[in-house]
Amino acid sequence: MRSIDEKLISMKIPVEIIENIFEDSVVSGEMYYEVCVDCRGYRVCTLISVKLEDIDSFKTVLEGLIIHIDKNRVINEEIETLLRLSRIIKYEGNVAKIYIPPLLSKSAYIVACRDIDWSKYDIRRVPVEEAYLYVGEEKNGNYEDNEMA
Repeated sequence: MRSIDEKLISMKIPVEIIENIFEDSVVSGEMYYEVCVDCRGYRVCTLISVKLEDIDSFKTVLEGLIIHIDKNRVINEEIETLLRLSRIIKYEGNVAKIYIPPLLSKSAYIVACRDIDWSKYDIRRVPVEEAYLYVGEEKNGNYEDNEMA
């Protein structure tokens, strides 16, 4: 048996994408995935996990968004909003990766992309160590969700 997290459903990711992630997870044993789209100068990645709930029950869960922003991009009101929604900021070269927790993910996606368009996307397996850079800190209680989005 398998189920899909309500927050993930609210992102309107096509069921086929979620099914592909679930099937790959069962075969590969991987737990974390990113589904990424490019929109309006941002790279927006939805972080998803597949978790065993019971002995024969899995759940596909929204773990948050990771939005890639070029460090040379001029900070405007839109970027300020995304930064306010973020809980973690990591830098890789000229890119700032901001992590948005699940409760605020849909709002941040709308700010960054204006609309939810899943027609062009790519999926990537995310090593557990990399995913924990974001969700590990979130789950350990170092950051709290701000429900005022």
